Amino acid sequence: MATLALRLCGGLELTVDGNPVVPSLGAKTLALLAFLRLEPGAHRREALTALLWGEYADEKAKTSFRQALTRLRDAVGDLVIGDRVTIQLRGDLACDVSDFEVLAASDS
Repeated sequence: MATLALRLCGGLELTVDGNPVVPSLGAKTLALLAFLRLEPGAHRREALTALLWGEYADEKAKTSFRQALTRLRDAVGDLVIGDRVTIQLRGDLACDVSDFEVLAASDS
């Protein structure tokens, strides 16, 4: 099974078995993945669309969200699940920020 990892420090990058995902997912798609990873649980599609594409008109924002979600699912498969209302990350996705948080908490 492939090992997925999200790097947020020093540049955004999603890797599979240590190799960058090609083609690159783009900054907002990676930002969506980062948000889902760092804020566990189900999130309303409307809220995510407003967060990442709030500067666009409603229909353009929804279209951009759907396109990003499609690219994300192509890259990570069943790791992203959802329905018509919510989206969430399930399973394990390594993330350097999460690793840092764990190490920082254990250093207290």
